[in-house]
Amino acid sequence: ALGYGFRACWAQPILNDQGDVLGAFAMYQTTPRGPSRVEARAMENAARLVRVAIDQQKAKDELQATYEQLERRIEERTREIEQRRRVAEGLRDVLAVLNSNRPLAEVLDLILAQSEKFLEAEAALLCQLEPEADVLRVMAARGLDGDDPARAAACIDDDVFEQATSAEHPVVAQKAAGWPLDRFSSMLVIPLLGISQMYGAIAICYSEPRSFSSEDFGLAMSLSDQASLAIANAQLRAKAEKAAVAAERSRIARDLHDAVTQTLFSASLIAEVLPRLWEQNQAEGRRRLDQLRQMTRGALAEMRSLLMELRPATLAEVGLEDLLRQLAEATVGRTGIPVDLIAGGTAQCSLPAQVKIALYRIAQEALANVAKHSGADHASISLTCDRADQRNVRVKLC
Repeated sequence: ALGYGFRACWAQPILNDQGDVLGAFAMYQTTPRGPSRVEARAMENAARLVRVAIDQQKAKDELQATYEQLERRIEERTREIEQRRRVAEGLRDVLAVLNSNRPLAEVLDLILAQSEKFLEAEAALLCQLEPEADVLRVMAARGLDGDDPARAAACIDDDVFEQATSAEHPVVAQKAAGWPLDRFSSMLVIPLLGISQMYGAIAICYSEPRSFSSEDFGLAMSLSDQASLAIANAQLRAKAEKAAVAAERSRIARDLHDAVTQTLFSASLIAEVLPRLWEQNQAEGRRRLDQLRQMTRGALAEMRSLLMELRPATLAEVGLEDLLRQLAEATVGRTGIPVDLIAGGTAQCSLPAQVKIALYRIAQEALANVAKHSGADHASISLTCDRADQRNVRVKLC
């Protein structure tokens, strides 16, 4: 019945600690007999050894599974750390740009690029809220062509925008009836929250529906904070520039009143007494007439300088030698101190506008200091341009 010529089978069960049968240890005999006591004891020992081997293999399998699980967790943590490192570097780059004087459009484009990269988006756009018209205007866009930015902005409808701004948290918008973008099925709408106002929203677009983790939402809010800060900085910079322009106009108005008005008043007094003085003393009349001529030329030069400062673009258009000549004539008319201009080789030099204006300001401040503090009775401006190297320009004020 057993086959293969066997007439007897001895079997010893293999049990675990709970008494459950794990298997059996069997021995076959060619003669029909039962095991002796020694053989039975040997079978029991063999069954125990088999059980030990099974336990060891099971422990090895569990250890291998634990090791593989730890490896997977280490790989996941390594990827997370690498991702966070790249995110930190990206945010650091944005902060560096925020602290620079780059245009707002360039800063917003960088923030959208980082949003696309770290949130694994296919397109992105940033809309700024215009409080007067209560509409969202597209300020920057990436991955969108043609009319797509305006159509994508239409997806940020009033309900989605209000939901995001009221919750102060990103909101996921899914494709629905009337959805104007065929390329995308969902978008993550992130509000741009300021300290005292709402700046707008960022929309991150995806072709397929997607779920977001709390870490994704946190990263999205960090990027929106950077964009809000960029917009706030741009607004503050614009206000500061307007304030600076207003302050400069006020200064020029004061200079116009203090310098030109006094010069013209003095010239009018000389003109009134000049006819009677000419009848009494022609030599003194000639001296006063020459003084009147210098005063009127100085007032005219002062007026031209002030008018040019009201239009900064004019300063960049006029040559440096002409600017210094007008400055010298204005100083003569205002202070009575003769100022000579010595210019050599300036026709061969082409200076950047910023350099030219800086040199003009230096000469202006130097002559003002000469008039106020030096007690000098003569001044000169020496302008020399090195023709061999047009970048090497020397200005000497004496």
